[in-house]
Amino acid sequence: MDVIADWLNRILSTEYLYSSNDGQNRQQAYSAQENRSNMLKLAVDFSDPLSEKLELEYGASAQYIASSYSPETVGQDGSETDLGSSLPTRTRAFTPLAYASVAGKLWKIQYSAGLNLQMNWIEYIPLDGGGSPSGNIQWGVNPSVQLRMPLDSRGRFSLRLNYRHQLDNIPYDAISSTVRWIDPWHYSTGNPDLVAPTRDRVMLGLSLFGDILSLQGTYTHSRNSIYWDNFADPDSPGVFYETPVNIPRRNFYGLNAELNLNPLKPWRIKLSAEYTFNVEDNTIGGVTYRGTNVHHFYMLLNQLSFKGWGAAVNAVYDPAFRSFGYTYHSVYTVNLQFYKTFMDGRLRVALSGIVAGKRRRIDRIVGDQVITHAYTTPAQTATLSVFWSFSGGRKVSVRRVSGGQSYEEVVNER
Repeated sequence: MDVIADWLNRILSTEYLYSSNDGQNRQQAYSAQENRSNMLKLAVDFSDPLSEKLELEYGASAQYIASSYSPETVGQDGSETDLGSSLPTRTRAFTPLAYASVAGKLWKIQYSAGLNLQMNWIEYIPLDGGGSPSGNIQWGVNPSVQLRMPLDSRGRFSLRLNYRHQLDNIPYDAISSTVRWIDPWHYSTGNPDLVAPTRDRVMLGLSLFGDILSLQGTYTHSRNSIYWDNFADPDSPGVFYETPVNIPRRNFYGLNAELNLNPLKPWRIKLSAEYTFNVEDNTIGGVTYRGTNVHHFYMLLNQLSFKGWGAAVNAVYDPAFRSFGYTYHSVYTVNLQFYKTFMDGRLRVALSGIVAGKRRRIDRIVGDQVITHAYTTPAQTATLSVFWSFSGGRKVSVRRVSGGQSYEEVVNER
């Protein structure tokens, strides 16, 4: 039996730069905002070996979240302006889940199959005292199956087949009807009728040469995907707003290749490339989209360790792509890390950070205007870490527990 309590506190401040161009005039504005969240999760898991070839796992978890949003400043043409209708809000959410799964081996095939029951409950509360809470409850029954079969006696070649049905997390940031001003002529508002997306995914993978090369193809069918649509404000000329809507269905096809190399004993290289084909066959806000857009993604992980010294160079490149009328311009990051251990590994000093990067810029045509969102928070970061390990007295064995929580914002990707 494993019992884990996991707490996460998160503070996020963001800054944005926006521009609007109608062919004759160009305006710029900026805004800043802060989000704070506290998340607590309690999980109890049981593992029961029924035989040498069959194992039963089951358990339950419950997650509670309290999150707050605070607008800071909105400015235009060098001046700061407070927009009173940009209201602070608070979110409360509760997600209990129960699951059971079996894993074993039949002939040469390793298999596992599971089922979980999940509930999503959320409440959004405006903090100005003038609005009423809005709520949303959803249930999901999610099965999954994984199969793996070796193709040779040494297990260096294998075939994998996975299927999973999934109910996404609660759309924390997307159901509130509170108006959030992004700049003086652009705001966003949530959709209280929004529901969390569900998806069915099938993956077929091939492992070659002991995982040196891995290839896989995926097919995903999603229902109620969240899409942020744009509209002109009927009461304010020149002002636009965005709101999330559910897309009844979407289909994705994906190809992924991963290469793992070990040229020298202390040197490891990992290269991966991923292509996703998004099939657009939808009508949203009176606009019909047809065709297939390709989103590709590349990653390099390069790690070296030798006699107490270590270094890593990691890079990610996400080229420009289009999706339902949006143009997402390319982004990249380059991360470096250096570390040194002293005193037989008891002391470790590490310096890491993003040394180069490009943030996302998005173009969207609304009416006769092109609206551009540029994420201007600097990409560069630096982190200095010092680790000290000690032992003494009675010898004990300590198992490290890593937190597994993350707060997933459901906002328009910027």
